[in-house]
Amino acid sequence: MTAAGQLGIGRLRPPSNEQGDSANERCPLFPGAASRLHWSFDDPSAVTGAEDERLAGFRRVCDEIRARLRQWLETI
Repeated sequence: MTAAGQLGIGRLRPPSNEQGDSANERCPLFPGAASRLHWSFDDPSAVTGAEDERLAGFRRVCDEIRARLRQWLETI
């Protein structure tokens, strides 16, 4: 089972050749008064190597996102 499957996410899309922060570039804009938060994380689909190395990369990013969310939730 893949790391995404273990989290109930389904299949990850294949790695892209894009450079930079594609999530930030694709983030939708909403008119009106809104707060926009953006946190950059490494793209886990860009990790290369054996399956266990790719899985470790995915889990590392997942842990970073979880920690960032917890930190943010403490401020609201």
